[in-house]
Amino acid sequence: MKFDAVPLMLKNNKVDFFLVNSSMFCNMKKQYGGKAIATLKNARQGKSLTTFSGVLFTKSGSKITELQDIKGKSFGCVKKSSFGGYQMALNELLKYGINPETDCSMFKELGTHDKVIEMVLKGVIEVGTVRSDTIERLIAEGKYKLEDFYIINLQNSKFPFVRSTDLYPEWPFAASQNTDSAVTEKITKALLAMKSDSPAAKAGKNHGWTTPLDYSGVEALLVSLNIGAFASN
Repeated sequence: MKFDAVPLMLKNNKVDFFLVNSSMFCNMKKQYGGKAIATLKNARQGKSLTTFSGVLFTKSGSKITELQDIKGKSFGCVKKSSFGGYQMALNELLKYGINPETDCSMFKELGTHDKVIEMVLKGVIEVGTVRSDTIERLIAEGKYKLEDFYIINLQNSKFPFVRSTDLYPEWPFAASQNTDSAVTEKITKALLAMKSDSPAAKAGKNHGWTTPLDYSGVEALLVSLNIGAFASN
């Protein structure tokens, strides 16, 4: 399903479980109830990750080197509703008084992470943002080299991929508020028992699931952005 269709299904009690990005989960939980029963262990470049972040970047050689330099430049993202592909970066930029949608010379939603990178490296867009691990994935595929990129606001940490923002918990597997508790318990046990080399994990390109992480940081970000169910009236 398209992301936009999921909240209506939840509102109308048409689904027992749902899997959406972390910010969408928090919005839907606040509006319609439900709870996270597991957090994804994402498989990325041989790593097993339960957190991810946003990356702000431009092409190598650009004069855009700091967050403040982004103001007045053209800006591309995946989609406004993308947590790792826009909202994380937006939250970081707003700390510096920059809203890409109003303070950049052009703001484009490009639909996919790969398209954002393509448009920036071609010079069509000056600054882009994608979720962490996207750049490394395309480098591993032989499409680009790390030297092609300049990472803005690069964070130094043990996280295995370049990042420009704080880390947030990966996508949660959630149960709706009306789902039978016995069924929820069975599904939870099945998810947590999933092995990283199981057919299901391989098909889902993940390493299984872990106990649900704390999503209060995501909620705080949504309050800061004043969007969705967390917007002030």
